[in-house]
Amino acid sequence: TVDQGALHRLLILFCLLHPGDSGKSHWTSNTPGEEAVSIQGVRGRSVELACHPGPAPLVVLWSFTPPGSLVLRPVAITDGASSKVEAGASALGVVSLRNSSLVIGELQESARGHFLCQTLHVSGGQLHTTYLYLTLAVLVPVSKPRVQLSDPSPVEGASVVAMCAVREGTEPVTFSWYHQNPRSPGEALVGLQDPKLQLDPVNRTHLGWYTCSAHNAVNQLSSDGAFLDVIYGPDKPVITVEPLGLIEDGFWASEMEEVTLSCLAASNPPSHYVWLHDDTQVHTGPTYIIASASRTHTGLYTCLAHNGRLDTHTQTTVQLTIYYLPEGQPSCTVLPNLGAVTLLCTWPGGFPSAQLHWEGPQGTGPTAPSYVTWSYAVTGLPNGSVFTCAGQHPALALPILCRVTLWEPPGSPTCRTTATVGDQFIMLSCEWPGGEPSAVLTWMDRHQQSLGGLSSSLAVHLLQAQGDLAGREFTCRGSHPLKAPVSHCQLRL
Repeated sequence: TVDQGALHRLLILFCLLHPGDSGKSHWTSNTPGEEAVSIQGVRGRSVELACHPGPAPLVVLWSFTPPGSLVLRPVAITDGASSKVEAGASALGVVSLRNSSLVIGELQESARGHFLCQTLHVSGGQLHTTYLYLTLAVLVPVSKPRVQLSDPSPVEGASVVAMCAVREGTEPVTFSWYHQNPRSPGEALVGLQDPKLQLDPVNRTHLGWYTCSAHNAVNQLSSDGAFLDVIYGPDKPVITVEPLGLIEDGFWASEMEEVTLSCLAASNPPSHYVWLHDDTQVHTGPTYIIASASRTHTGLYTCLAHNGRLDTHTQTTVQLTIYYLPEGQPSCTVLPNLGAVTLLCTWPGGFPSAQLHWEGPQGTGPTAPSYVTWSYAVTGLPNGSVFTCAGQHPALALPILCRVTLWEPPGSPTCRTTATVGDQFIMLSCEWPGGEPSAVLTWMDRHQQSLGGLSSSLAVHLLQAQGDLAGREFTCRGSHPLKAPVSHCQLRL
């Protein structure tokens, strides 16, 4: 229990010993030129004000003078056994005494000012008083900052100012700015010191969340994010085609396959897309799918991109060509010649034309579109030699092949005669079947003059029946590229 009477008597004793230091006394210093001790405290926290160490005092009296005032206001007094805190001291915080020290908990900003500690102690059998002047600075933590955007949805190219506002905080307060792009992980430091962040001109890379951090000698706090939504676009669209087939004037795809055309135009808000095929609208949306392409799908495809916020448009046009195969398959034939053959490979039609290419047992032959011939000397070529024609087309994963195998006809030519039409005519027949190519046959008279043209496998010649034909000889000469010498058969009428 505090002895209020004793404290009151101690306070009167101070006044009697120092009549000039009454409740209305002026701020004075006991040591000329001595400056007050500076102490810092933080609002809401606790601070302890201590007197100079020395002999245990009989009485300690704490007083307070606010800034701009010369009036001392009693705060607390103690004689070591009892203490009293003035009711008005609650404006400073939660005030208590710890020995001769003044402890202020839950410190208030109104405690900013000058404190005087007066002590009464005995030294050398005499009473002495001492004074200690202290200046208390109350530091205020920064409040949670808030980001303010001059325009949260600017158009690309405009100027934007971001402000980092704090309600309170002891100066100096410094600031840091951070930006997080929605498409990138983490934050990037974009500004220091200044509470203002200037984006001039603003562009699409500035889009994203902005936070600021404010800090002073007491603490540091960060704001919530403010989203800067930069309006732009649409850029010129980019068209891609799958499966990807590039040609000089655009893209190509195979007939009957699925073709996907995709359009992308950078824009905020996202673009609205319209597809045109040769100036006729065929689809809305970023992706146009042709489920089964046909040659009628060949043409110009235009993607129109529209930004509804800005009412702006852009477009891109590409050429799509549908490739289709020739009908059927490549066809291989071989034509005979003396000592050589002519290899013929054809596969007409389609777009583009199929490329035909000959391969032989001794090397590579010519290449040409749709129709290719190869004259080949077969001297020394073994029986059963194979020649291959490969038909290649962009719409084919693998080439289509056709083959010819060269082989000799067996045996030799056979000759016979037949009388026809009431024995008015005599038919000379010569046959040498088989082989590839077929053997070439021709009839010769007794003077080795040809009696007609060349024939394959079967040669027939008609003679009008006359008496002078009796005893005449006729020869059928047969030749084949793989067979030498020339074979023949003879008959006598």
